[in-house]
Amino acid sequence: MKVANITPLFQSYPDVMTVSEVAKTVRCSDSYILDLLHKDVIACFLVGRQYRLLKADVIAYMQDLERRRLPGKHNDVPPWPRSPLGGDEQHKR
Repeated sequence: MKVANITPLFQSYPDVMTVSEVAKTVRCSDSYILDLLHKDVIACFLVGRQYRLLKADVIAYMQDLERRRLPGKHNDVPPWPRSPLGGDEQHKR
């Protein structure tokens, strides 16, 4: 199976996106994206009081999710979120 090419979804957006732009593109809520940011799943930075995300980071995260969904050789991809300590262990809930 091939990994879906999601890059065309993001063609009309700038290289730096707001939380709302990302949420609109992937059809989820702003709060879900903020939750991913607070868990350090996707890298972000602040401009004033607003979060900004690099389009490349969002695409990489989405492609990683797709790879882990497929059976076979891609199952060795470490789980998200990645530990801030550098290990591959998942956060406890």
